[in-house]
Amino acid sequence: MDKSWMRISNCLCKEYVDGVKAFVNLAENHLNEEGKTRCPCRNCQNMELKSLDDVERHLYRHGMSFSYQRWVFHGEEIDLSSYIQTPSSINDTAHIEEVEDDEMLEMLNEIGGPIQMDCGLDESNNSNASGVHINADKFGELFDEAQKELHPGCKTFSPLTFLVKLMHIKVLNRWSNKSFYMLQILEKAFPACANILASYYDAKNMLRDLGLGYETIHVCKYDCALFWKEHEGRDHCPEYGESRYKNNDGKGKKIPQKVLRYFPLKPRLKRLFMSKHTVVDMRWHKEKHIDIDGVLRHPVDAEG
Repeated sequence: MDKSWMRISNCLCKEYVDGVKAFVNLAENHLNEEGKTRCPCRNCQNMELKSLDDVERHLYRHGMSFSYQRWVFHGEEIDLSSYIQTPSSINDTAHIEEVEDDEMLEMLNEIGGPIQMDCGLDESNNSNASGVHINADKFGELFDEAQKELHPGCKTFSPLTFLVKLMHIKVLNRWSNKSFYMLQILEKAFPACANILASYYDAKNMLRDLGLGYETIHVCKYDCALFWKEHEGRDHCPEYGESRYKNNDGKGKKIPQKVLRYFPLKPRLKRLFMSKHTVVDMRWHKEKHIDIDGVLRHPVDAEG
């Protein structure tokens, strides 16, 4: 279904009117018991239940939300094949989890540089050979966590490797942040495992020290602007004047309308070049690529 009409600014032109009618015809078959449905206008953003007539009026008055590309609340089907685990994918995951050698110390050495385990860390040296900024105290703590036993006699996991495995499972199975409350249950159920972190907040802080964190950037309610760089200090959208935060009557913490999680590219590229397992692939175009005139063996051979 053509949805290009959603970005037309003139809500009274024929193309926009025809688009609204097609949407209303689709949504008509997906009303709740009270005869209402979610309103996808730029003001309601699918957060309010309205009658079909009210929805149609809102679409003409406020326009359609640009970010609502899949009409999942109004009858459009979703392809779930990418979310369903096949037997082969389950076996692959099980095979990965069976690998005992996590190479955690090796990874820390690649990030922090060649640090001797039997000597103190020099706090004056805060960058490694690759020029990546590091915190000596933080990496000292990570090395300690990587060498500890999760519980007395445990040779399979250290607190750090156990946390990385757990976070990996969380991502693969789409666990919520609140589900990490089970860490407190594990700590109570297995008192010997005193090195288990108590909360998701603590786990996230530890992984941030590995350089696996992200930056949070506030986003306009209508997805038209980022409160970033020159707009970082603004409290209202530079395009529409919409408030940066949800209405909370000035009580408690300000909650942004939307949040974008930005994963900086440069630190991740540096990480790929720092690891001996990936640096070969990263330098392939320079060191292993064979350039033969007139032969297209790889996209890099194409004319730029």
